[in-house]
Amino acid sequence: MSIAGRLFVISFLILGFIALVVAIGLSKAHSLSVETLIRERLKLINYSLLSEADNYNGEIYLPAEVNDERFNEQDSFLLAQVYDEQGNLAWRSISTANHSIELPQPEAGQWLFGLAVDEQGQNYYSLSYGTSWPDEFGRHSPFVFSVLEKADEYQSRQRNVYWIITISTALVLLTLLALQWLIVKLSLKPLAKLSGDIQALNSGNKGKLEKNYSRDLNPMALDLNLMIDNERRQRQRYHDRMADLSHSLKTPLSVLRGLSHEAEEELIENKQLSQSMNKQLRRMRDIVDYQLQRAVTGDQQASFVAVPIEQEVSAVLKALHKVYFDKGIESTLKVEPGLSVYADEQDMAEVFGNLCDNAFKYGCSKVEVNAWRDKSAWYFSVSDDGPGIPETERDSIFERGVRLDSQAEGQGFGLALVREILASYRADLKIEHNQWGGAKIQLKFPRNIRSSE
Repeated sequence: MSIAGRLFVISFLILGFIALVVAIGLSKAHSLSVETLIRERLKLINYSLLSEADNYNGEIYLPAEVNDERFNEQDSFLLAQVYDEQGNLAWRSISTANHSIELPQPEAGQWLFGLAVDEQGQNYYSLSYGTSWPDEFGRHSPFVFSVLEKADEYQSRQRNVYWIITISTALVLLTLLALQWLIVKLSLKPLAKLSGDIQALNSGNKGKLEKNYSRDLNPMALDLNLMIDNERRQRQRYHDRMADLSHSLKTPLSVLRGLSHEAEEELIENKQLSQSMNKQLRRMRDIVDYQLQRAVTGDQQASFVAVPIEQEVSAVLKALHKVYFDKGIESTLKVEPGLSVYADEQDMAEVFGNLCDNAFKYGCSKVEVNAWRDKSAWYFSVSDDGPGIPETERDSIFERGVRLDSQAEGQGFGLALVREILASYRADLKIEHNQWGGAKIQLKFPRNIRSSE
């Protein structure tokens, strides 16, 4: 059930209960008011009857026709009876001649009001008064004076009033429910708009939630937008990491393919082949673990060690010579003695591997790698004698999927991955032309952040 439907049902139950209580209360109040009015009316009539009565030697005396003409008519709606000490009928009005009504007998000085029924089933309101009346000798005799009035007219009016109260209460209830429905509809309109926008998000028709719902819903919409952005960034990160994984596995796979070729040509011994294959397999395992960790934790590095640059780059160059053996690339490595960087080993492997791989891929015959330091930073540069990188393209090549040479193998993820890693180390990257006219990519790592000798 919707929120609006649930609120409507709850309001109906609460307002219905209140309306029922009010209707019963009004009906009861009106009934008590009418009975009080009838009682006072019958009391006055009873006093009038008492004023005409007298006690002669223990017997009540009243004329056959009393002053109130309503008692003197046989079909009158007003009746009167007097009972003696034994409860026998001592006197009755002419209007009571065709009626036989038994009434309770109150004690002297007491009033008794109630509803009586005659033998024909006619209802009467009755008021009886018990009195102790002295005769001419001062002897007291108990008598009960009862006055009755037909209840039909009063009961008919009472039923009409009940119907009026019921209908009025029902109309008020329906009006309140209609107002409640309108209030709920208007109050939940921002929520309904938010729900519709969320459905539009799910169907892809919207990119973000708006910010104009209501004061209390806008913070929730902002939180939802943040959650959506975070989910999209997470999904994009997974996508990027999987692309990086496929790109990083390319070099060890190429090395394995070269080893397979050497094994077929019997250019390598079995022991050396086994060692080289195990090394590349371990490298592939490390790459998979590294990229999966980055997919979960983002670009935060967790394990930093002193990475010896000469040793790391030498292993990369050795592998690339096997991958690009048909090009006959001549590589030169110049590293300041003892230089190392305090960083994540896999990060440095990705940076060195991608930069050197691009140099081998686009260079014609020469690749030069240099690494040195000064007081504030350490530097790493890779140069090749290829066509170079035009200044107009030096920003776009770091975007994912962008390659200057569409004929060369690759997906265009390598330099994008390098830029992401460098950003986490606050390292600078600069592209220049070298002495051969090719590209020179130089990195600058601050020594006071993540570097050591």
